[in-house]
Amino acid sequence: MSHFPNYWPTSADAVWQVKTPDNWSIAVHVYGDPNQPRPAVALFHGALSNSRSYDVAGYGLAPWLRDQGFNAFAVDFRGRGYSLVPQGRSGWTIDDFIQHDVPSVVGAIRERCGVERVHCVGHSLGGLVLLGYLALGGEGIDRVVTLGSSVVLDSHPILEWLERIFGPTAYIPLALLGERAGFLSRMIPQSMWAWCATPEHLEMEQFRRFVLCGTGNISMRKIRHLKRICDERRFVSADGSIDYAAKLWRIKNPIRMFAAKKDTLISAKLIALTQSMLSGAPSELIVCGRDSGFSYDYGHLDMAIGTEVFDELFPRIGDFLRARPTITLVQPSRPGKRSEG
Repeated sequence: MSHFPNYWPTSADAVWQVKTPDNWSIAVHVYGDPNQPRPAVALFHGALSNSRSYDVAGYGLAPWLRDQGFNAFAVDFRGRGYSLVPQGRSGWTIDDFIQHDVPSVVGAIRERCGVERVHCVGHSLGGLVLLGYLALGGEGIDRVVTLGSSVVLDSHPILEWLERIFGPTAYIPLALLGERAGFLSRMIPQSMWAWCATPEHLEMEQFRRFVLCGTGNISMRKIRHLKRICDERRFVSADGSIDYAAKLWRIKNPIRMFAAKKDTLISAKLIALTQSMLSGAPSELIVCGRDSGFSYDYGHLDMAIGTEVFDELFPRIGDFLRARPTITLVQPSRPGKRSEG
């Protein structure tokens, strides 16, 4: 975006602007008091959203974590929300999130809070980005929670359609659509949102506020990068020179992965496959559905702004983040190779 959103329902206590090595300014919305000795948690959003995934006027994980004794930091990836596009820039890829945005944000939180490591939560693409950062040996992160995140993605017709329609342009003007026509969301039947959520379990007033401001312009370079990951069925860099998937075995951080039972975008099966690739990490997969003790079968966005998350999901996240660090005594081996010794 070239300007701050016109509508921004937030309960944040402050906003930081963190500079990256390639001269972007990344917005970090602060919940809590960094001067107080609290555990720090960075929150990273998905492909079509921004930091409002974690706070719509006090409704979301960021203010919940603050109330539970954490310092939370909801991040706007470059080009989203309050992370404005610098003059003369023409798009970005997922590699930029992994190699610039995440390390800059984690470094800033560590420095300003005086903590050695930061817990991280990633919804959808945000979780994929965190795994990519750790696969490259990224430092400064402790425990990780992913919500509906997989490094293996199914091809989706919408990516082909977006490339055909917007291919010659640098961005898809989703932010403008949300600001100018977001009010039309009130006219859309609740059932029409079933492609991304379980409509009957959305707090619709909060969801409509999210539609008004919780998106942003989409870089076509990012869309092409996503399409490459889908087409190759492998988590690689935009130019194919980095195989993030081949390095996932290096990750040793404790990870709790949540999948939504009725997720139409990222299936629980794909998330289980991702977990199997994390051979060096103590990991756990929880499927948000009746079979696992949840009150209903969750959809993709339900894990961020569903009606039951405060009672069912957020406490599971908080309990995991409060746990003492797990010590791994087994040296991980590369996939397909036997451990030596």
